[in-house]
Amino acid sequence: MNYRSQMDLLQQLFSRPVGITAVETFFYILVVCTALVGNTAVIWVVFQTPKLRTIPNMFVVSLAISDILLPLLCGPQSIGVVIRGMWPYTTASCQFQGFFVIMLACVSLQTMALVAANRYFCIVRNSNYKLLVTPKRTKIMVVLVWILACSEPAIYLMSGKSYVFHPGKMFCFQENKVSFQSLLVYVYVGLPLGIIIFCYFRVFQTIREHNKATEYLHSSSLSPTSPPNPNSVETNANVQSPKKDTTNGSIPNIIRSISIHSKPDKFTKKDIRVTKTLFLTIVGFLICWSPIMIIDFIDLGKGKASFPREVYVIYLLLGNISSTINPFIYGVMNPSFRTAYKRILRMDVETSVETT
Repeated sequence: MNYRSQMDLLQQLFSRPVGITAVETFFYILVVCTALVGNTAVIWVVFQTPKLRTIPNMFVVSLAISDILLPLLCGPQSIGVVIRGMWPYTTASCQFQGFFVIMLACVSLQTMALVAANRYFCIVRNSNYKLLVTPKRTKIMVVLVWILACSEPAIYLMSGKSYVFHPGKMFCFQENKVSFQSLLVYVYVGLPLGIIIFCYFRVFQTIREHNKATEYLHSSSLSPTSPPNPNSVETNANVQSPKKDTTNGSIPNIIRSISIHSKPDKFTKKDIRVTKTLFLTIVGFLICWSPIMIIDFIDLGKGKASFPREVYVIYLLLGNISSTINPFIYGVMNPSFRTAYKRILRMDVETSVETT
């Protein structure tokens, strides 16, 4: 990191007015506590609700664990920095924090890549879904993601490099020097992002095509050869061709394609709802982490901290806010989670009444 920019940020951190220090401390602790409480509730709900113990929710639990560990393992050091205006800990503590910041960010992104692949096989290649995606294999994949995520910071440290305290970000991070080790993290980010983009593009393309086919069948008063399941969207149904094609041919082509590639498997409306919910978690993650990755990339290219301190404060908050949003998404999008949350709140209210 450029010495001049580092000293400037250190001076600004140390000389903050008391009011600014209090506001930053309050919001950071609020975000940390929200992440801990919200994600703990998610894990509790999944394990206490039998119908939520599904394969997609294995990924949800993995994400919740990483979102708990980030503020739990890396938050206390930064809280001390926010309050005291300096790094009051040892070099070993700095390496500990830097390791887990990178590792847990990789865990989240790589788990979301697994989620995207899961949705791809559930919606697009559903004939192979039950064969390829089993609870045992899913658990193995989740474990492998955690092991793989450890390799990036481990390679960085074993190469002789060390994490350094960044006075703007208020935590320990990689040096702003271009090297194989510092660029490796972008490989760990780029590959999962590519998987996510490809898989969800195909997933929503498939859903859109079937929605068009369904609308066409409804408007043409066509029906499948057997009564449809009201809770399912038939992805490979044998559909009778219309006697007369009065459209431009695009919709009948979709139907003919479905008929040609007909298979007995189907995805349900619940599958679509789960897909949209998990997609929203990825959107939330990317909204928070895209500015972070842009800032890091610019700093790495310039070899110094090149933004005002206020930008880095937002950087710190965004990284932690990303750990708080998933429990709210599950509560809004999933009725089972919403009901379980209400049950937790009722238990808290009843407990408080009993104690009084």
